[in-house]
Amino acid sequence: SLAVPALGSLVIEPGVRTVEAIMVGRLGAARLGALSIGGSVVSVAFPVFNFFSYATTPMVARALAKSDTEEASRLVSQGIWLSTIVGGSLMGAMLLWCDNILLTMGANAEIFPFAKRFMMIRALAAPAELWLLVAKGASYGHQNTKAPLMAIAAGSLVHLILDSLFIMGFHWDLTGAALAVVVSQYVSSLSLLYMIMRDGIFKVKDLGNLPDFSKIMDYLNAGSNLLIRTISMQTFYTVMTSYGARMGTAVIAAHAIARQCASLEALIVDGLAVATQALVAMYLGQNQRATARRLCSRLLFLGGIAGGLLGMVLYLGSGPIARAFSSDASVIYEATKALPLVAAVQLPAALAYIYDGIFLGARDFKFLGIAMFFCTLPAMATLVFTAHYFDLGLVTLWLASGALIVSRVIALSWRYASKQGPFGSIGSKRLVA
Repeated sequence: SLAVPALGSLVIEPGVRTVEAIMVGRLGAARLGALSIGGSVVSVAFPVFNFFSYATTPMVARALAKSDTEEASRLVSQGIWLSTIVGGSLMGAMLLWCDNILLTMGANAEIFPFAKRFMMIRALAAPAELWLLVAKGASYGHQNTKAPLMAIAAGSLVHLILDSLFIMGFHWDLTGAALAVVVSQYVSSLSLLYMIMRDGIFKVKDLGNLPDFSKIMDYLNAGSNLLIRTISMQTFYTVMTSYGARMGTAVIAAHAIARQCASLEALIVDGLAVATQALVAMYLGQNQRATARRLCSRLLFLGGIAGGLLGMVLYLGSGPIARAFSSDASVIYEATKALPLVAAVQLPAALAYIYDGIFLGARDFKFLGIAMFFCTLPAMATLVFTAHYFDLGLVTLWLASGALIVSRVIALSWRYASKQGPFGSIGSKRLVA
């Protein structure tokens, strides 16, 4: 009941972006490459602040466990205050340093003007994206995954309509794509804020209170370790995309195809991870560690099956998928070389996402941050070594990505089984304290 709506809310947006990439891909490799670089900048900038969702979920869940809806509302209000400040700052930084960011990402002369136009408009959605994270976290803490699904579905429907109108109808190419994203994000975030207000876990009057330093610190303390995790991961993917951009327009355009496929399939499994996070937090809060452990074993099994099946579908459909995104022969060639490798890492990726849900629900944020930092090291070494000594094109990027995923599974499975893990005696005492 939690996983299916969570799955829907996670899959809808990547699905819409996939359709958008297909529309843009028909306009040429340069525009698709620009969408890839611009999208990579956004995928680095915004997920750094995923802690707004991850930190809000357990805080709201604890307040509601005590039937204290007033405290839950105050926590959500402080999250909105903080996300507004951070979102506004992020928007300003992206607008101010747009050129430098794109050049750092390796945008060439052919791609640069399209990527700049996309990023300058796309930056305007920053506050809305962070509001949505806070609202999602509050809704998950309320054990309600249906409200985020409805809000994101509404925004995504607007996104698709505007993409069709702006890109295919008005021929605004990346300008239209960016405008569609901005409008859809405000529709989604404001819709979900209304829903949690209707559910009684957010009261607009609490926004009238100035930011409370103690509650802001609750967010920052919970988010600091997750920030290390996200920055480590996004730094790796930024470097990876930069290497791809320097390999040529065909490679970076094909990378957009591979990234869309991987994101879509990974987020399907991530629906289970969201349910895992919510349920593990609930069971550990009730000191039902044995029940939580049995649940996690089942979810890891289901995640492995789902990842394997999704990988098989991607492997069998790699050729048609590449041709659906682009008609450029060089782009199709690079994509069809790399997609079987992308398919191969779907099973370990699924296990990594389920483990993430377990540790987030157990609030073992510190280990998640440390593990991600050290797991990026072999992945970065794989990227640099392969790019320097071999001419594998897009395969180079996904060998490195696979190294990161496998390293994470090894580290997280070790922690899961250890005494310091979420179900070990030491970790259990700490987590339920």
